[in-house]
Formats: sequence, structure tokens, C-alpha cells
Amino acid sequence: MLHFAPHSKKKYKKEMNITVGNTVVKPQQSARYLSVIFDRKLQWQAHVEETVRYRITLIRFLARATGEALNTQITLNLFKTLIRTVITYGSSAIPTADDKTWQRLQIVQNKGIRAALGVPIYTSVEYVHRVSKIQKIKPYSIELTRRSLDRALYYEDMITQENINDIIANF
Repeated sequence: MLHFAPHSKKKYKKEMNITVGNTVVKPQQSARYLSVIFDRKLQWQAHVEETVRYRITLIRFLARATGEALNTQITLNLFKTLIRTVITYGSSAIPTADDKTWQRLQIVQNKGIRAALGVPIYTSVEYVHRVSKIQKIKPYSIELTRRSLDRALYYEDMITQENINDIIANF
């Protein structure tokens, strides 16, 4: 069970427990659903940290182990496949994130691109994005959301259209 907090500073006087049969179900800090890890404050930190960290390490290892033999374009494609998909999976829910969460997601993306390019961690963000030709995460998520809207319009899916229009309005 995951209890979403209405406000980050609001505390409940009594902890909520649900009993099913003889089993007491207590709220957790995070829960995995369809490979997305939701945390109680919808900050996406657990999702990004748990699923992306080892993938960045893998790309760094591959880039170092193969040396010059591994093309930069190949490592960027690995980044797009292994890391960026995880960051943007559930992109229709990510727009609910606050600015701090967007910054965290951008930092993770920057780490992944740096690993793919094989550049030091202090390399500027602008340089990394210019060389890799990869959009920053928020504009890319907006683009994915708009593509979803186009698909919903094409298939005349009114419910999805309404939901996506609500999401876009909150950007």
C-alpha cells in the first residue's frame, strides 16, 4: 500500500493501516507498478535512482573496456535505449513533477550522456547536449506527451485526448 501525501509537510496524527483477513498492510515509502517506482511524494527519486544508476555504470564500463573501438554514436544509442527510456517511461505522469524533480531528472540525464560520451563529470551541460544532439529532459517529455496526443487524435480516443490536454495545460 502506498499512501500519497496531500502536502509534503502535512503529518497525520494516526498511521493508516488496512487489515485484509489476518494480515495488516502498512503504507510503504515507495511501490513498483508496471516497472515504475512511485514514491509517496511523487518525486520520482526512487524510480530514477534505482533503475538508472547501474545502467550509467554499465555504459561507463563499456566505454572504458572497449577503449576507442566503441563508437560514440553507439554509446549514445545505448544511453537512449537503456537510460532515457527509463527516465521518460511514464512520461504522461512525469509532468506532475515539481521543478526540483525536473532538475534531478536532468542531472541524471546529464550523467548518462557524459558516460556515453566518455567525458569528465565537470564537462558543461551545454557542451554535452550540443555534442550529443540530445534534448534536455523536460522539452523531450513535452514532445512525447504531444506525440501521445497526436496518436489519440488519430485514433479518435476522446478519453486519452482529455487526459493529455489536462497534462499539457499543467506544463
